[in-house]
Amino acid sequence: MRTISMYFYDVKTVYEFCGGRFPCDYVLPRITVPCLIMNGGQDRFCGDAKSCFLSVLKKARLEVHAQGGHDFYLKYPKWFTEKVQSFLKED
Repeated sequence: MRTISMYFYDVKTVYEFCGGRFPCDYVLPRITVPCLIMNGGQDRFCGDAKSCFLSVLKKARLEVHAQGGHDFYLKYPKWFTEKVQSFLKED
């Protein structure tokens, strides 16, 4: 059974292998379609989505559930569904 520290080691290894960048650093700037970035305000696993994605994705919108954690979409399905439907209806 793998421990969480093993996963962090894997992430660190990929980061170092890619010269101090993550693979998504090369792909995200090429995305030109509208994107919906969602995060829980109390998420302890994912960093600040605003600084990670909004600065790179030109047509991104960020929705943060203030009380939500990493599993905000499971605990707040109504909020999640409303945000996704609203995003999909936009021009």
